[in-house]
Amino acid sequence: VDWLSAGFDCDRVSQRVQQQRERLIFAPGHSSMIRVFPLKPNLLLKGVVLVGVPLLFSCAFILSLNDILKGTQEELERQLKAKQVLSQAENLLLDFTEAGMSVGLYSVSRDEKFRKRYMYWVPRVRHDLSNLRALCANNSGKAATLNQVTNLVNNGLTELDRGTENASDNRVDAGISMGTMSLRRLVRIRDVMRSLLDTLTEEEKLIEAGGSAARES
Repeated sequence: VDWLSAGFDCDRVSQRVQQQRERLIFAPGHSSMIRVFPLKPNLLLKGVVLVGVPLLFSCAFILSLNDILKGTQEELERQLKAKQVLSQAENLLLDFTEAGMSVGLYSVSRDEKFRKRYMYWVPRVRHDLSNLRALCANNSGKAATLNQVTNLVNNGLTELDRGTENASDNRVDAGISMGTMSLRRLVRIRDVMRSLLDTLTEEEKLIEAGGSAARES
């Protein structure tokens, strides 16, 4: 059909058809299509800012909190290990002293309970030394001092073993002499051991002091 020859206004008819289609498509209850309205660039930018900025700050806060928690955990682990090293060093010194005192008393009194007491303390001394070496194994700066402590403890126990054997002498004066020498050697060995252990635990004492100061503040 030739619309122009028939006297129809094509633009007007096309406009009416389009209006009728919109009324049918977007009529109430009609859900087959959704009308899309294009967003303006400024509105889109505002949406990105409103959503992105808080999200960015949240991510930064979480990362900062994670770093703080990690640093706190590492500091607590350092303080815990420092306490373990200090405690083990103190146990080693005290247990060695107990072993030496037992030998000295056995040399003087010849009482079997003191010899048994010495035999009880010797494994504890070796156990203390083994634990101390394990705690300081990863610190190369302590290796030389730790070896000195190890040699001193081993030599000290060998000397105490010899003192225990010498105490079997039936002469009372000889036993007293052996006991006196054992006690003197014990004091000398203990003093050297205390000095070496103080050197060995200098770092741990600083860590513990720093932790105590932080808790008080």
